[in-house]
Amino acid sequence: MTTKKNLVNLSIFLLIFNLILGAFAIFTYFKAAEKQALKEIQQNTEILGVSDIPIFNPNRLMSDADFTSTRAFPDEASVQKYLDQVNSPLRNYTEQGRRASYWIFAAARGQTSSRWGIVPQLNPGLILAYLQKEQSLLTLSGYDTVNDPEFRLRAAMGYACPDGGSCNPNYRGFVNQVNWAAYQLQLNFNQATTNGGGTPYRVNQTISTLDEYNVFLSNAATAANYRYTPHVYWGNYNLWKIMTANGWGESSQTFSISSIDEVNLPLRNRPINTDPNERIIPLSEVYHLIIKNYTLGETSSDIGLLQRFLKQQGYFMRNDITSTFGVVTQNALFAFRRERGIILNEPSETCKQLIKRDFVFGTTSEEVRNLQQCLRDIGLFDFPTNTGYYGSITQQSHTRAKSAIENFGRIDLSNLGERCFSLISQNWAIGQTGNQVVELQNCLTAAGTFRHIHGSTGYFGPVTQKALEDFRQFLAQNPTTPPAQNPASTNPSTSETNSNIPPSNQGVNSQPTKTTCEQLRDSQWTFGERSQRVRELQTCMTTAGFFNWPNGSTGYFGPVTQDALNRWRQATTSGANIPPSSTPANTCENLKKRGWVMGTRSEDVRKLQECMRIDGVFNWPAGNTGFFGEATRESFLRWRNQGTTCQELKNAGWIFEERSPNVVRLQECMRADGVFNWPAGNTGFFGDITRESLIRWRGYF
Repeated sequence: MTTKKNLVNLSIFLLIFNLILGAFAIFTYFKAAEKQALKEIQQNTEILGVSDIPIFNPNRLMSDADFTSTRAFPDEASVQKYLDQVNSPLRNYTEQGRRASYWIFAAARGQTSSRWGIVPQLNPGLILAYLQKEQSLLTLSGYDTVNDPEFRLRAAMGYACPDGGSCNPNYRGFVNQVNWAAYQLQLNFNQATTNGGGTPYRVNQTISTLDEYNVFLSNAATAANYRYTPHVYWGNYNLWKIMTANGWGESSQTFSISSIDEVNLPLRNRPINTDPNERIIPLSEVYHLIIKNYTLGETSSDIGLLQRFLKQQGYFMRNDITSTFGVVTQNALFAFRRERGIILNEPSETCKQLIKRDFVFGTTSEEVRNLQQCLRDIGLFDFPTNTGYYGSITQQSHTRAKSAIENFGRIDLSNLGERCFSLISQNWAIGQTGNQVVELQNCLTAAGTFRHIHGSTGYFGPVTQKALEDFRQFLAQNPTTPPAQNPASTNPSTSETNSNIPPSNQGVNSQPTKTTCEQLRDSQWTFGERSQRVRELQTCMTTAGFFNWPNGSTGYFGPVTQDALNRWRQATTSGANIPPSSTPANTCENLKKRGWVMGTRSEDVRKLQECMRIDGVFNWPAGNTGFFGEATRESFLRWRNQGTTCQELKNAGWIFEERSPNVVRLQECMRADGVFNWPAGNTGFFGDITRESLIRWRGYF
């Protein structure tokens, strides 16, 4: 009986054991199947290029909704909560009795930043992202916000702090920075979808960034951010990364900064497709179309290809490709030729001599009219008429023509010294910066292969890389020997001087030699150029007493630098290569002709007040304050006593944001000379457009 009972128990045990084994086998099977399925999914994901981590698209930094959304930060309290959460140095910072969180939210939503009809409606997270991108003010641990030793609060948003130049002191301070930056970003956003404002940063246009990428502006938010920071890496990449990682846009999904970098940084050097709908068209493919003559109304597939190329480059402004050569295509083609210095044929000997000459900015003469016709004949001047006035448009065309006729049909090696050949033979990598890159770009410019709208930027990007490759290819096909070495040429600084390239070891405050200064004075310059070479020119002119810009040597060749250079050259020509005993910019007569901005504090304002006090029109009891306020403004308007002829108005001083009948008359005069084209008519308001027109008209504000 016992044996039978034991057998039954054993059978039950074996049955249960087999059931367990079967279940385990089934589990193992499905587990293996699941693992295989996951592996296949992972492989397919890799093949398709799909990832949970967002991929950076330089052509679309964020949606317009991301730019304006308050989802992540609906109020001031939410901003404060975030600052507390990350232990930001701004969490306890106050200004004018209010916390940083108040100013961030109020600036973003237009409560403190609205002006001139612009009411910012920004995502507060965008302001936070800029504070982090520009000065690390969200994550910087233990920063002393009371003394601000590194000036991080003074330049919190990087507003009015241009590349290669000092920050404008008028916009210094945390509150100033967030308010002005919010205003600027909203203005950029508004103008991105309109035809006003004179900016190339518009939706569906292609712009060239300072780090040498061509970017297609796919929406208003992208255009606004690039206008504020014209860099792909690291400026706008970091902005996108901060916004995306924190989930501050429409989506609340978050990511780690390191994972975003891990996925995106290996893609950094890939070509940027400037139009999502088509491939990038290289210049070599359409060069024969660029130099071809066309008839208005002509239609062909080649013209369609030309239009697509010009659209990618940001010159052809129509959305549709018509394949018909009309006025829009003609203007785009002329503009491209002018900017790149591409001429259709070699000019006559008479025109060559005229183009090689130097003209003083602001000159009016028959010779300038002849120069304009010569520039028109080679396709670099398309202003409606030959005015005979040497203004900014003529100057830009003239500068490019000088280079173009020198390098017509060839790469020029005559100006390259041993230093250039040494730089050209070095190994370079995308992303390198510094004075040596400026030297390399100067060499490639002299050789005729480097042409960038911002001049020698000091950044080794795709444009510089292509210029270097083109030059190396030329050398391979046309073997040549670098200049023979001698004791002078083995000295890098000597060879640089001989090849008209600035020494790499010269800093901002270094004093170039007299020989170098003379060479810089007599060199050709491009309006708008930014480079170390410009900085050295300004240092030379400061030493000579002709350049007195309050921000020092900026490295930017603008109207002030041009005016100083003209006066320096004139003094040299007249045999008196020394400035007057009283610097021209600081004499009473010149101070009377200058432009002034309300709220400015400077030594020049103090000198202005002294001049007006001497003439009995300024009687402020506290003395000469150096502050351009209401009292100084009223005195200045009485003092300048301007006439009503166009020449008198041209030479008069003006106050930014002034409203008066004289401004109306000024605008009429400039409109007659073709430099003021505001579609709303003569407004009587001296704003940005009028100031820019005045600078084009006379060369300075």
